Amino acid sequence: MVHDHFALRGPAVAPSGRQPAAPAALTRWDRALECRSADDGCIDWFGIDPELVEGCRLEDLLAQRNLSLLPLAQRALGGEAQAALHSFRVGSRCRTGVVVFVPAWHGSQVDGVLMHVFPEDAGA
Repeated sequence: MVHDHFALRGPAVAPSGRQPAAPAALTRWDRALECRSADDGCIDWFGIDPELVEGCRLEDLLAQRNLSLLPLAQRALGGEAQAALHSFRVGSRCRTGVVVFVPAWHGSQVDGVLMHVFPEDAGA
């Protein structure tokens, strides 16, 4: 499986020794749900360098423990945004975030989806 080849990285640690709040992660997926772009938030949310996410399949990124999100992406390909609260485990830590799949329109056709993951308390 592709995710077996991802380079896992731990979370960043602030000079105070405390872990900073996780940034949001933004990824873009084509109609085949293959990643076309990813940002540095993938490190915090998935423990994976964004360069390694690009080109992988969403199913492989989510691995078995996060596959419940796959149907949301598939429904977003149908033109309707989807959102869910989800817990991600990276190594020994667990982080809960809001996952939003938004259709990426090209004219009148959906040509992929954007996946945005952000901390559940981002608005607090």
